[in-house]
Order: sequence, then C-alpha cells, then structure tokens
Amino acid sequence: MDRRFLVPAVALVVALGGTYGATRGGDSAAAATETVTVERGDVAVTVGGIGKVTTLTEAARQATAAVVDTSSSSGASSAPIDAVFATAPGHVTALHVRVGEKVRAGQPIATIADDGTTRTAIIQAEHDLAAAQLDVAQLKVHDPATGLPPTAAEATSARAALKAAQDHLARLTGKPLPSDITAAQLEVRRAVAELQTEREAAGSRPDSIAAAELAVSTAQHRLALLTGAPDPAEVAAARLEVAKAEVEQEALLQPQAPATAAEIAAADAAVTSATEKVAAARVAGVAADIAAAEAELARARADREALNAVGPAPSAAARNAARLAVETAQAKLDQLLRPPAAAVEAARGELAKARADLAAVRASGAPSRTSAAKAAIAAAQARLDALHNPSPEAISTARADVARAGADLAILSQRGAPASKTVRAVAALRVNLATQQLRLAKELSSRLTVRAPSTGTVTSVLTNTGAAVDATTPLARVQDLDNLVVSVSLTEFDVSKTSVGSTARVRADALGGRGYGGQVADVALSGNEKGGVVTFPIIVELEDTEGLRPGMSISVKVVVAEREDVLRVPLDVLDGREGKDATVQVLTPSGKVKEREIKLGLISSTHAEVRSGLSAGDEVVVPLGEEEA
Repeated sequence: MDRRFLVPAVALVVALGGTYGATRGGDSAAAATETVTVERGDVAVTVGGIGKVTTLTEAARQATAAVVDTSSSSGASSAPIDAVFATAPGHVTALHVRVGEKVRAGQPIATIADDGTTRTAIIQAEHDLAAAQLDVAQLKVHDPATGLPPTAAEATSARAALKAAQDHLARLTGKPLPSDITAAQLEVRRAVAELQTEREAAGSRPDSIAAAELAVSTAQHRLALLTGAPDPAEVAAARLEVAKAEVEQEALLQPQAPATAAEIAAADAAVTSATEKVAAARVAGVAADIAAAEAELARARADREALNAVGPAPSAAARNAARLAVETAQAKLDQLLRPPAAAVEAARGELAKARADLAAVRASGAPSRTSAAKAAIAAAQARLDALHNPSPEAISTARADVARAGADLAILSQRGAPASKTVRAVAALRVNLATQQLRLAKELSSRLTVRAPSTGTVTSVLTNTGAAVDATTPLARVQDLDNLVVSVSLTEFDVSKTSVGSTARVRADALGGRGYGGQVADVALSGNEKGGVVTFPIIVELEDTEGLRPGMSISVKVVVAEREDVLRVPLDVLDGREGKDATVQVLTPSGKVKEREIKLGLISSTHAEVRSGLSAGDEVVVPLGEEEA
C-alpha cells in the first residue's frame, strides 16, 4: 500500500468507526465512544532528517570529508567539487561552453595562452634531443676526443718505425746474422793487418814519412774544399733537401690545397734517392743499414702518398717540425756555399796537426800510429764481442725504442676510433633525458586546452576571456545532473540501524510534497563532530529525479525495519503498554466495551504490529484524552 494514502485511510476508518459506535450503543457513553477498526497493513520503523539534493560526486566528497578532515575551519573557502580548474598559468583566450550546455568527458572547456613559454620549451627540447641523438650516432663510429682518423701515410710510417725498432732489438737479443759476424771479423783482421803493417813500417822511416806526408796532403785538400768552390753534386743534393723541406712546410700550412708539381717532383726525387740507398745497403749486406734505408724509403713513400690525400689541419708541433726541417736544410746548403769560419779554422787546425805529425814521424819511429792501430784492433774486437754478447744497456735501450714505437702506433690507431661503452652509455642517457624533457614540454602544451574531467552539464561559467588564470582558478562548473542523489546526516544512534541497500522515502516540500523512492547507496564510516554532536553523512540514490535540482531541501526517511501485511493498530488506541504487552478497549457486538490484553510486535512511530489478542475487523476504542474525560 502506498504510504501517501496511509494517514487519510486511518482518518476515514476512525470516522466510520465512530459513526458505527454511535449507532450501535444504546447509552450515552457508547454514543460518545470513538473506535478504530483493526486491519492489515505495513508497519515500518524509519530514521532520517532533512537532506540536500546534490550530485553524486559532491555527495561522495561530503561522505568522505570525515575521513579526510573532521575539523571545522572557520573562514576557509573552497571551490565547488564540480569546478573545472585551469591546468596552466596564463590568460584565457577562448571559452568553448555555455551555461546549460551538456559536455562529454574530455571536451574542451577553455583555451589558455602562456605567451609562447611552452612552445619555446618544446623547440628547446627538440633541439636537445636531436643533438643528443647526433652525439650517439657519431660516437658509434668516431670519438672526437681521440682526434681525426690517421691517414694511410701516417699508419705506414708508424708501422715501419715499429718494424725497424723490432729488427734492431731482435739483432741484439737473438742470434747475430752471419753477414754481421763476417763483417766484424773482417774488421778485426783488417785492424790486425794494419797493426802488423805499422810495426813493419816502424823500421822503415821513408814509408812512415810518406804516410805522414799523405795526411798533410789530405788536410790541405780538405782546407781547400772549405775555402774553395764546393762540389756541384753536394750543392745540388743540398738544394734538393731545401726544396723538399719547403714543399713539406707548404703542404702543412696549406693541407687542403692540391699538391703542386714542385711538391710531387720533390717527393718523387726523395723516393728515388731512398730506393737507391736501399739498393746500396743491400749490396753492402749490413742489416742495420738495410733497415734504416728501408725506414727512410717508407717515410718517403708515405710523404708521396700524403700529397694525394687531403689531411687534417697540421698541429703546432708539425708546423714547428716543418719549419726546423727547412731551416736545417737551408743551413746545410749555406754551409756548402759559405762554410763557416769555425769549420775553416778546424780544417786549418787539422792541417797543422798533420804537419806536426809529419815532423814527429820524421823525428821518431812513429810509435803513435802503432798505438792507434792497437786501439783499432781493440775497437773492432769489441764490436765483434757485442754481436755475440750485447750489453744490457744496449738491449734495454732497444726494448725502450720498440715500446715507444709500439705506443706511437697504438695511439695512432686509436685516433678516430669509436667511443668506449661508458661514453656511449652516458650519451644514451642524455638522449633519454632529452626525450623525457620533450614529452614533458608537450604535456605542458596540451594543458593549455582545459577539458571537462567528466560528462555533465555546465551549470556556471566562472571566468571570462582575457582573465589571468593559474592552477587554483576555477573556470566553470560541470555537474552530473543525470545522477542526482540526496545527502543527509544521521545521528550516531540512527546510523547504527542503517545499512547500504536500505529502502528510503524522500519528500520534496518545494515540489508540493512530492515523494520519491530510493535506497541507501553509501554510509560514512567516520562521523563529523559539530557542537558536541556527531553525525554521519549517508547517500540516498533515487529511483526518479524529475523536477529535482541540486541544492533543494528534502525530507528523508530510511526504513530500518518493516513488517508487511500484518495486523496493526494505531499507537493512540493502546490503553497501557509495557514492553511488548499492552491493553486495549474493544467494543463488543452488543455495544459494550471490554478490556483485552494483546501482544505487540514491531512498533513504529504511528502503528504497532499485533501478534495476538485481536482479529481483523475488531473495533478498538480510542481512549479519551484528559480534557475529554
């Protein structure tokens, strides 16, 4: 039965019962008796109060406010829970919604301008990312910290230097070559033969004098060479060396220009000269001379090949070396063309010494030449012994030369090599950081468009175009009017009887007392204290929300216990009640009133369930009040 018709029905029954009693009774007491007919119906126990119509999100915030903060802050103000806030600082350039317009989640609400701050951040982040990616790509093939890759000529020269140092060490530490031993033995024999000759010549003064005179003649010849015209062949060779040094210096100072004809001719001449030296050394059979000649040939060929390649800019050390080479070659040429005074004086001194030796030989039997021959034998013997048993110092020096040449080659090979794993890992981290910065910049840019967080209706616009905003500025309010609920606070005694799913009956006074059905959707686990009274907010979900608006006051009753289709009587017919036992006055068919004891069940605020003592249709007398009595 609809509760809206419960009270009028009871009144009608009371009126009919009074009429019936008045017609059945024969005395004045019976005529004045008011009765109520016992009938079947529902008995419900309810709790509730006055609540507010609100959106589901706002009600949820109120229901959880006790969990978040149970203290009351006087003077504090906050924006509505359904407000849409600006997502970036700037000023509003456009509003895309109107009041009353329905919007979907993610739909643009407003556009904000930040004077190009986020666009600048995106450009910078893109530039940083591109630079970091370029560094990673370059480090995979070449590390700029190690310099430019070596040219073919540099690599060939370094390998030749290492080979020469290794050969020299091998000759010292390994078995000597037969050709070297033979040469040393021949030198010893020649020195012995010279000593024997000197001894034999000691008794023959004319021969000794002739030798001394020959020395004087030789010294005179040398002096004549220094003071006279130089040998044209030597001058030509010196000029060639000067030209070669100048070409090399020019190549260093202008490495990007193509080789000139003079440079190519000088390089070819150097290769030819070095080739001839190698051939001569091989004919002589001395291993050390062969290795030195081959190293010189390798350098000459490397220099020739370098003329065909455009190399890196020369270092300061290379430019200094080229300058010194030119100066040295020029000094050698100048010495041939204009011998220094010191050299001339030395030649004159040598001539004077030769003449003195000649005088000494004439005066004596030339014992000094015999001593010199003995010294030559000792030196030749020492060289022969060194081939069989080289000194530790010589071996140590040779090993140092090999190590130095190997280090030079290793350093050269590392030039232009890929970067190490650690360097590449650091570069990859820079790429990752730049990627994150770009993603963040784009995210900040996307926030310049403010979007609806949920589907609903725009109930108010809180700003206008041109207004300055930040993250604390509300722009509009979007409420979900399709999911209205009622929020009401219950006392701690009432909430203990309430549970989720309980039936609720609400009534809107603003709509003429219109009733709505619903059920409890949420019960707060923690209460709010105010003025010493603790209340617990609950949310009632409505079956129908037609006509309701957020903010309306509404009367809420939550059914906590109910009996359907049971015998019931109004509470005001109970003559006396103690717990579940009560007494009532029953009007008999004969018109007399008799007292009867009954058992009660569920008791609401208006009716009580009758478990025993009455039957449907019984007439129960309504006791008179004290004034009526």
